[in-house]
Amino acid sequence: KVKRLEYPRGFTWKTISEGKMIYCPDVSKDNAIGPAGREVGTKSYVSMPITISGNTIGCINVHSELINPFSEDELILLETVTSQIEIAINNAQQAEKLKTSEKILKKNILKLSKKQSHDEISNTILKSLHKSIKLKDVMENAVEAISNNMPEVENIMIFLVEGKKAILQAHRGHPKWIVDRLREIPYGEGLTWKALLSGKFIYVKDAENDITIGHAGKKLGTKSYIAIPIKLSGKAVGVININSLRKNAFDNDDISVLKKVSKQLEIAINNANKAEALSKSQDELKDNILLLKKKSRYDEIISNISRSVHKSIDLPLVMNNAVQSIVNNIDIVNGVCIYLVEEKFAVIQSFKGFPKWFIKKVYKIPYPKGLTWETINEGKPIYCPNTDKDKNIGPAGRKIGTKSYFSIPFQYKNKNIGCIHFSSKQKNAFNQEELNLLEIVATQIETAINNAKLAEALKESAEALKESEERFRNMADTTPVMIWMSDNNKKCNYVNKTWLEFTGKSLKQGLNGSWMECIYKDDVNNYINTYENAFDNKNEFKLEYRLRRHDGEYRWILDHGIPRFLTDGEFAGYIGSCIDIDDRITAEKEIKQSLHEKELLLKELHHRVKNNLQIVSSLLSLQSDNINDKKVLEMFNSSRSRIDSMALIHEQLYSSPDFDRIDLSVYIKNLCRNIRDSLDQGLNVIELNMEIERIVKDINFAIPFSLILNELVSNAFKHAFPNNNNGNILIKFEFNSKKEMILSVNDDGVGLPENIDIYNTQSMGMQLISALAVQLNAKIQVNRNNGTLFELRFLNK
Repeated sequence: KVKRLEYPRGFTWKTISEGKMIYCPDVSKDNAIGPAGREVGTKSYVSMPITISGNTIGCINVHSELINPFSEDELILLETVTSQIEIAINNAQQAEKLKTSEKILKKNILKLSKKQSHDEISNTILKSLHKSIKLKDVMENAVEAISNNMPEVENIMIFLVEGKKAILQAHRGHPKWIVDRLREIPYGEGLTWKALLSGKFIYVKDAENDITIGHAGKKLGTKSYIAIPIKLSGKAVGVININSLRKNAFDNDDISVLKKVSKQLEIAINNANKAEALSKSQDELKDNILLLKKKSRYDEIISNISRSVHKSIDLPLVMNNAVQSIVNNIDIVNGVCIYLVEEKFAVIQSFKGFPKWFIKKVYKIPYPKGLTWETINEGKPIYCPNTDKDKNIGPAGRKIGTKSYFSIPFQYKNKNIGCIHFSSKQKNAFNQEELNLLEIVATQIETAINNAKLAEALKESAEALKESEERFRNMADTTPVMIWMSDNNKKCNYVNKTWLEFTGKSLKQGLNGSWMECIYKDDVNNYINTYENAFDNKNEFKLEYRLRRHDGEYRWILDHGIPRFLTDGEFAGYIGSCIDIDDRITAEKEIKQSLHEKELLLKELHHRVKNNLQIVSSLLSLQSDNINDKKVLEMFNSSRSRIDSMALIHEQLYSSPDFDRIDLSVYIKNLCRNIRDSLDQGLNVIELNMEIERIVKDINFAIPFSLILNELVSNAFKHAFPNNNNGNILIKFEFNSKKEMILSVNDDGVGLPENIDIYNTQSMGMQLISALAVQLNAKIQVNRNNGTLFELRFLNK
């Protein structure tokens, strides 16, 4: 089913297209794997690209029937295996190319051998060309054979292109000065580049009038010349320049021989290039084989050490196994020791390959001495190839003959906790590959140490948790409060002894949910809805319900539940407490009943006071009917007005839900309208305006305040507008910026006479205002401009 996969289906093509490893630990969450992969039982897979010369040519797919089976080390191992396969494939391709090249070479030699040369010169030159497959030898043999066998050829040079220059490779018959001059010919210059750029055979029989030949060629005495391009794969890569000191030096036979020679020279150069490539490929193959063997050995060492250090999670045993395995498997290491930090000291934990006197001397190194603390503090590997020039190694290290060392730090939870030293008695003991090997080994040891430390911490944590649980249970069982706990599935998993004693239930009944029959039937639905809604939203809740006690009596319970979370933030369930609040609820009911009764009594009291004040007011009104003296009548009316202002207070109180406090904004408006209606009997029009903030005060403030307000407003209506004058009265009651209450009564009438002193007057009304202002801690200000303004500022006590 998967032998041949069409582009771009499945994770195979995804790996090839992206050119990078894909690891799917769980195919149930993967949309790249096909139905065949699922059918065969694949639970996870690793897909690694095969890359040759930067191009992805395939991939290796590794399947597993387990979910997330590969560790990080195993994934690294699979990548290493893939790299080796890539090398092997590359080597195989090179070998195939080599075989093809050898076949072509044999075929060409066979062709050459079958050809019959028209003359002995051609055969001799051609034989000379193929004496060697080394490029330099081929070209030297060519110029030597042509020069020796063709007397017409007095000078010969062979050039090959390198970048933008034509470089002289071989020559015969030239003086030294011209050889030095023509070793490198820049791009585009002379007959050499003319032949290279045109790719055509050039024969100039008479060079006397030729414009292509350079100054050096003319100075040499060249009378005729031939330039033959050397082509590989149809492209001119070089040129053969042949000079003669005679005009018309070459006939058709000579040209035919030279053309044949150039073709064979092309073949010989091509063969030499292929042979050179083959030789290079063979060298690379040998290097790769050697590298593969070394890699296999390194992999074996890493595997042996890894198995050794991961045998145990006991920390001392892990480190002993590590140093023993290193010395047994890595020959270049003469000694190894592991240090871990203990407070201000680096202390040896395990060692191998060192004498006892040395260990005794360096067993405990104080901060920050030597290479040990240098490595720990720097947090990175330190390699010293020659200790003769090193300042970190101590006298003890020099005494035992350490010539080079490699020190690598260990980390635990991103903190440097120690290091490992590899020492050798040779200078430059470790090459880069061996340093990489030792770093990998150190990483394995670090992982094993971390695992051991985590295991120790886990063991300590488990013991602490056990102790904590026991302490919690002892505390919970001795508290008078009922305590319960639930898991993250809403199931009760703990109740304390107090809870069991209250309900009379067994522990099994407390945990299996049968205890809910103890909840009063009318409270069950509310309990379930409140609990489940809080649980689903992970919210704190408080709930009151009736729970049957062991003696059969239903008691009111306050249940308070709080969500629990683990240290990583995961929801773990709830913990709650239950308190018997039955006595409190009974007391609250009694208090509410008592308060209700007192409210009724207080309401009746205010009503009766109001009625009594109205009776007094009515009596004064009746009495005033028989009084003819205006002054006495005015006194009666003033007294009646004051009584009415107090009666209005009690009327508002018994009509209010709060019998102790009165909304003064409502009271002021009602009182002022009552005064206006009772006094405004003339033909004048007095406009009453009020700007009142809502201020609530108790009756102790309200009574004297009402009397002050009654006096001020009554005076304004009675005295500010004589002779039926029209006018305005503005009453304000508000807070100022200092949160002080301000009462102002302002009229635009005739104004208060200058001779009246409000603090020294025979007027009973003014005396009453002054006395009550002192009682209420108020300051009075009077402004006589444009009427009269009375302002009372009630100071904060």
